[in-house]
Amino acid sequence: MTISEGFASERLCVVPRPEVALALTRPVTRRLVVTDAGMFPEARGHGRARGHGAREAIVMVCARGAGWVQVEGRRYGVGAGEAVVLPPGVPHRYGASPAAPWTLWWCHLRGADLAELLEATGASVERPVIALHRPERVIGLIDEVVTALEGARRPHGSWRRPGRRGACSHRWPPTA
Repeated sequence: MTISEGFASERLCVVPRPEVALALTRPVTRRLVVTDAGMFPEARGHGRARGHGAREAIVMVCARGAGWVQVEGRRYGVGAGEAVVLPPGVPHRYGASPAAPWTLWWCHLRGADLAELLEATGASVERPVIALHRPERVIGLIDEVVTALEGARRPHGSWRRPGRRGACSHRWPPTA
């Protein structure tokens, strides 16, 4: 079972696509752009199926609990301290464990240096789950990205223009 309304205390940011397109034309930002990022705590019922993959690469870090990812018909378990790395355009499915749903930090990435980044992780379509040596550092980096994107949604931020709806959401206070 998957849910459609989000999770208590979730953090979710989506950069408006015209802003992503603009960033991909600029000298520095065209190298690597975060298009979406967030955190889903104890994400019971979380799951996605993308029959054609995503336009962006997806990086998901399991901070607690467990889940699974399926790529090319093969299912892989995902536990705390592991990351899922999915290249763009790769069909996949993933979901939280019903018994111990994951707390998941994640981001979607595009850019000219994306292939090099994916290669450096050691992940591949045949090996989409990797163990992280220092998962707290990766989680901290994604947290910084999410925090920066949350700040950018304010009128004084770098990509938020007056009158544009915020692209980040929170479920706070937590709902039961």
